[in-house]
Amino acid sequence: MIDLPSDSDRDSRATSTVSKVIGILQAVSRSDGPIGVRELSRVTGIDRSAVSRIATALRELGVLAASNDGSCAPGPELWALVDRLRRASPMDVETARVVENMAATTGETVLSLVGGSETQHVAHVAVGRGPVTVVLAPGTASPFAGAGRAMPGDAHDPVIASSVAGAVFLVREVGVDERGRSWSMAVAIPDQRALPDAVERATNALDTAVSELRRIAPVVSRPATGRS
Repeated sequence: MIDLPSDSDRDSRATSTVSKVIGILQAVSRSDGPIGVRELSRVTGIDRSAVSRIATALRELGVLAASNDGSCAPGPELWALVDRLRRASPMDVETARVVENMAATTGETVLSLVGGSETQHVAHVAVGRGPVTVVLAPGTASPFAGAGRAMPGDAHDPVIASSVAGAVFLVREVGVDERGRSWSMAVAIPDQRALPDAVERATNALDTAVSELRRIAPVVSRPATGRS
C-alpha cells in the first residue's frame, strides 16, 4: 500500500518552499551586484541544489534576470513589481518627478535613495551628461555609503560630498516618510567638471529639490534644522 502525503505534509512542504524563495529574493535584493548560487547558498543556509532549482524557476518567470554564468540578479518582473509598489507612495511619485526636473535643470546625473537608517539603495535616477561610471540602476546599493565630508553650511542639515569612481556625489537627507523609510537626494558631478562654481550650482539645486520634497511630500521626520 502506498502512503500518500497528508494535507499537513503538503502544507509544510509548500511553506518551506515559499520561505526558501523569499530568502533567496531577499539575498539577491541586498547584494551589491549579481550573486552566484554558491554564495546564495552560504548566505541563506539553503542547500545549493535547492537554490539552483529555485533560481532556474525564477528566471523562467522573469523574477530573476537571465544569466549565462548562473549568477542571480533582479529580473524584469521583479523590477515591475517594485515600480508598481513605488507608485503607490506619494513620496515615490514626488521624488521621481523632482529627480527628473533637477536633472533637466542641472544637466547632471540625479538620484534619490531610500532605505533604513544603515543602508540605502537607488530609488530613481535620471542620467545627465556624465560620464558617471558606477552602476546607478534602481535597486542597486548606494555607491557612496559611509565616508564623506560635510560641505560648508548648516551643520544640522548638511550636504555630504563623497568621491566615488571619478565623480563627486553631493548628498542631502530629505527625511523619513510615513512608511518609516529614510530618503535622500543626490547629484553626481564627474571629476573633470567638479569645479567650485559647478559644485555650488549643484548644491543650490539640491537644496531647492529637498525643500520642495519636504513641503509637498509626507515627511514624518527630518534632520533638526531651521531650514525649510
